[in-house]
Amino acid sequence: IFWFGLLFKLQLFNGNYDAVKVLLAEGANPNLGDEFSNVKTKSKETGFPTPVIYATREAEFNDRLNHRSTYYGFTALHYAVLADRIEIVRILLENGANPTIENSSGHRPLDYSHDEDIKDLILEYTTKFDELLRQKEAEERRKFSIRSENYTSPHWGNKVPSQ
Repeated sequence: IFWFGLLFKLQLFNGNYDAVKVLLAEGANPNLGDEFSNVKTKSKETGFPTPVIYATREAEFNDRLNHRSTYYGFTALHYAVLADRIEIVRILLENGANPTIENSSGHRPLDYSHDEDIKDLILEYTTKFDELLRQKEAEERRKFSIRSENYTSPHWGNKVPSQ
């Protein structure tokens, strides 16, 4: 699964739209967070020298990423926004990417956008996502609510009192 997620993030960051579509069709989860914190921490975790981690990360994502920053918890959408890839942002959102997920620093993808079109797109989908979430939560409450006509309580004798 690690290589699948890494491959997915590499393709979207580097703008390979067709590969992103294929990976999504094959089950890539756009909402998984990255476990890469920063070069120094990753070097300590893996035992690889810092220059090796640095070179590998630069080869994967080019030099657009600040190697001193943490990327822990970045989703595919965070990376696509950071790379200013509006078409990939659109593809991800159309395929269920959650625009409200915060990374480990508490930032949503929208917080990284400098492009007004990307901001507008994310805001549009955030509104849709929030509405869908409210509908799902309401449905869950209806589905699993205790109905007085169907529940007998040992504490109230016969039926649960109406609310």
